[in-house]
Amino acid sequence: MFARSIVDDMQDMRHSFDQRHMTGHGDTRTALGTGDGAFAPPVETGWTDQAYHLRFIIPGVPERHLRTTVQGNQLLVTGERQVPDALANQDRADLCLAYRRFAKLIDLPTGLNVAKLSARLRDGILHVTIPITDPVAPRRVMVEAVMPEEWALATV
Repeated sequence: MFARSIVDDMQDMRHSFDQRHMTGHGDTRTALGTGDGAFAPPVETGWTDQAYHLRFIIPGVPERHLRTTVQGNQLLVTGERQVPDALANQDRADLCLAYRRFAKLIDLPTGLNVAKLSARLRDGILHVTIPITDPVAPRRVMVEAVMPEEWALATV
C-alpha cells in the first residue's frame, strides 16, 4: 500500500472544500432572508502573489441583474437569473438552471485591499479580483536570553 503524506491530506481537504462550494452547500448566508427561494451560486477561489481571486459561476445572468457590495471584510454578490422569453410561455419546459434571485455572502480573509476590488462578467462567470495589501514577508525575531531570577519576575 502507498503511504499518504500531509500533501495528500491537504489535497483531499481542498477537494472537499471545493466540492462544498461547487454544489452550493458552502457558506449560503444570504441578505434576502430565509424561505424566499434564493440560491447560492457556486464559487471558486484562489490566490496569486498579487491578489485573491473569486469566480462566481452564474451562466445566463446579464450584468444589469448583478450587484456586488463590499462591507468590512464581507463580499456580497446578488442578482437574478430570469427565464428566457422563449421558454417562459411554454406549456412544458425542462429547466436545468435555477431561475430566481440569488445571493452569496463571502467572508474575506484579512490583508486585502477591498478599495481596489474589481469585478468583470465574461461567459457566465463573474471574476472578482482583490489585491493583497502588502506581501507579508517573513521577518527575523531576536530571542533574548533571560536569567532564572529574571524569569521569576517576568512571569508574575
